[in-house]
Amino acid sequence: MTPARPRVEPMLWIIAVAVLAMVLGSGIHTNVTLRSVEQTLPTTLLAQLEDLTRIMEHMSELVNSSDPNRGSPTPDSIDLLLKDIEVLFTKLVNLRNTYVFDNLIQASAFHAVVAPALVDAREWLTRGVSGHAPESSLTMRIVHARLHDARRKASIVRYESHAAARDVLLEQRHRLERFLSGVNLLLFLALAAALMVLGLTLRQLRLARREAMVQAERERLTIIIESTNDMVSTFTPDGALTFLNTAGRKLLGWEGEENLNTKVISDIHPLREAKNILAVGIPTAVRRGSWSGETALLNAHGIEIPVVQTIMSHRTPDGQVEYLSSIIHDISDRKRAEQERESLQIQLLQAQKMEALGTLAGGVAHDFNNLLQAIGGCTQALLKNADRHNPEHAKLKTIERTVDRAAQLVRRLLLFSRRAEAQRIPVNLNQALLDAATILEQTIPRMISLTMNLNEQLWPVLADPAQIEQMLLNLGSNAADAMPDGGRLVLETRNMSLDDETAGERMGLPPGPYVVLSVSDTGCGMDKPTLEKIFDPFFTTKEVGKGTGLGMASVYGIVQDHGGMIACSSELDRGTAFTIYFPAMPDQEATKTLASATEAPCGKQTGTETILVVDDEADLLELTAEALRNAGYATLEAKSGEQALEAFRLHREVIDLILLDLNMPGMGGQRCLKELQRLDPAARVLIVSGYVLNDQVKQAMDSGASGFLGKPFQIDELLLQIRQILDRRE
Repeated sequence: MTPARPRVEPMLWIIAVAVLAMVLGSGIHTNVTLRSVEQTLPTTLLAQLEDLTRIMEHMSELVNSSDPNRGSPTPDSIDLLLKDIEVLFTKLVNLRNTYVFDNLIQASAFHAVVAPALVDAREWLTRGVSGHAPESSLTMRIVHARLHDARRKASIVRYESHAAARDVLLEQRHRLERFLSGVNLLLFLALAAALMVLGLTLRQLRLARREAMVQAERERLTIIIESTNDMVSTFTPDGALTFLNTAGRKLLGWEGEENLNTKVISDIHPLREAKNILAVGIPTAVRRGSWSGETALLNAHGIEIPVVQTIMSHRTPDGQVEYLSSIIHDISDRKRAEQERESLQIQLLQAQKMEALGTLAGGVAHDFNNLLQAIGGCTQALLKNADRHNPEHAKLKTIERTVDRAAQLVRRLLLFSRRAEAQRIPVNLNQALLDAATILEQTIPRMISLTMNLNEQLWPVLADPAQIEQMLLNLGSNAADAMPDGGRLVLETRNMSLDDETAGERMGLPPGPYVVLSVSDTGCGMDKPTLEKIFDPFFTTKEVGKGTGLGMASVYGIVQDHGGMIACSSELDRGTAFTIYFPAMPDQEATKTLASATEAPCGKQTGTETILVVDDEADLLELTAEALRNAGYATLEAKSGEQALEAFRLHREVIDLILLDLNMPGMGGQRCLKELQRLDPAARVLIVSGYVLNDQVKQAMDSGASGFLGKPFQIDELLLQIRQILDRRE
């Protein structure tokens, strides 16, 4: 802010202006007075000389008027001439009566020359000359001659009068000029002295004002520097600090007023950065005027702070570096944002990898399910003809079970990649734990002991077995990673009934029966910040390349999808425990659902209708057609959608059902289905496929398909569903 001007400044201005006004006023008054005197003295003389000139001009007009050569005189012209003579005579008398005129312009002499001539001319023009009438030419010549002679003599007198008056005026002017010169000289000296005093006063005022402005500017800069969020400092060329603003002290964590006289660059920067600033930053700023770069500060707590620093050199008028200034901006937030952006990029890359994995899983699932269908179909065909007591029968059953496990593995892969929907069935978590333990015992280190405490009367839960197994494997794998030097992994199950009070204590679960699953370890444990993020997607404590950060997020998602709740407790160096609550199924519903799930397909599985089998896999096409023929059906085969349409056009009247694979090259099953419906809206089509997206099944059913069966399937399942569709009344 600008400080108030001293009170003496207005007073000095008033005094200076008053003195200057007095000097100028005195000088102007003196000059005006003397000039007035100069003009007043000759005023009358000059006016009378002017009148004298007019009289001479009037005299000349009389001479011209009396000239006989101008024509014969008439009474009127003579009367007019007499009037002019009277007027001129009156003017002459008036001039003669002035004192100055008589003494300075020879009034008597002028009057003596002009007045008699005027009297004679008036007399002659009135009475005539020697008997000649006034209007005679002789009289006019005499009058003209008399006036002409008087004018000549008056001109001489007038010239002498003008010369005398000019001499008087010149003398008077010279005297006044000399006096005025002296007065003006004194006035100039006084004015010069006054101006000198005024100039010195103004200079003093300017210096005072400039000093006040500099002080105000210094205060403004100090306010700006102190109010900025950036650290501003000054230091000598050898690195000794001379100034540090409030933001800098706060950034460095200095409490109170630190003594800057003992502080140097190495006190506020890490050693490596201080060396770089002294070796590169300061020399560059001295040489080029400024230097900028990313560096780091070292605060009072020993924590490094990433910053952007600009160093500028400031020189004296002779070019020597007087001091250097530094502006430092904290970029901690920017660095964190960059790290978060890199993390998001990694997450995006991971998501893209997961998407690619899903696409790959879909392709693998289709081909693998077709292979499993061929293996399973052949196995089922052999089992029908094999004696139960034959040793080969047991081997065929092993192959059949292996095909089922492989189909579950494919489905688990599709669930993991979100390419299939979960299928909930009653599940005994004890059996799920036993199956998962079998896999874990083969994968975790041997120095980790696996213990299971299972409730033999455990209630069933409605769950997807593949997802439950995935959840258990993720929890077991993480527990093993937390025990690199060995430890104990404990798996437990128990029943629990939650009432209103205990349910509220467990994160708002609704009251009812629950199956509780616990997975605990004696590993390294987790601190509180890690525990708070344990279920965040892409969060991992493992090294790069050893974890995706999706395992626990997947576990959390599975539990939520099943209407359950998961809780985690952990202590550093003590271990971690996960407790999961699954809603238990009521006894009657569980018994009914288990019975329906385990009930073998029954009902009529044979027929005599004609079925068009469409599949691009030759082995599957032949195997399926053979199974249908063994059941009494007549079959037509097609290896593509185009062949299927051609066969349907030719044999529409005899075809009762079309068994159509969706995933085929060329036209594809979806388009083939639409064309079949266009040819015959009443056509019955059973969709089979090794892999389809969920929305594709819905689209197929909406397009008029009569049913769907996923590969690999049991031959009995196929025959039963075919029979049900054929027996269905439209």
